[in-house]
Amino acid sequence: MISVWQALYQNKEFVNGVNLSQMITYTLLSSLIGSFSRSMIAYTMANQVRDGTVGNELVKPLSYKWLHVSQEIGSNLFFTLIITLPVMILMFILYGIDIPTGPLEFILFLVSVFLGLIMAWTLNFIFGIFAFWLKTPEYVSFFTFACMTLFAGSIVPLWFYPDWLRSIATALPFRFVTFEPMAIYLGQYSLTESFQIIFIQIVWCIALYAVEKLLWHGVQRHLVIQGG
Repeated sequence: MISVWQALYQNKEFVNGVNLSQMITYTLLSSLIGSFSRSMIAYTMANQVRDGTVGNELVKPLSYKWLHVSQEIGSNLFFTLIITLPVMILMFILYGIDIPTGPLEFILFLVSVFLGLIMAWTLNFIFGIFAFWLKTPEYVSFFTFACMTLFAGSIVPLWFYPDWLRSIATALPFRFVTFEPMAIYLGQYSLTESFQIIFIQIVWCIALYAVEKLLWHGVQRHLVIQGG
């Protein structure tokens, strides 16, 4: 992807108000964030619904959601440290990355990333809940991947989207997983605007948690497990 940006920026200092160094930084750090925020919760839930093993999971004396989240944290941490991080370090050496203008900006970036991770796991769990009605993992996994890739700006930042697509992405919560934390890191927002972004993330976390609880309550009333 870095080669694509280098070609795009050939003989150009700025494109859409962003320079090449910022785009390389965005590409590298968003990949690192994506490595840790990637989630198969929705796909796993959909498969468990299809093959009936969800019944075994639900009788365990553990939160069904946090059972999956804790497994993914361990898996993603291993993947990030063993596979992604060494590659990123090499890329940092080869291409270099921009550094935040101050320590407060970096702290706000970390806070935003943390809230983005919570949102990513919650969104994936919500998508997984729909598998209880759809009874198939294919649609759930495809729709989850499409939304998290397109609207989160994990590959192409929202700065390069056409107006109509950027308007849709702005109205949805996915951009707070990758795009907004990276925009804070790259200094695209003032401190006041960065605090506003974090406040909006907190509001989205609360709203998504409420939606999750509502849907999960409906699933528990809807679910019927046969056999035994």
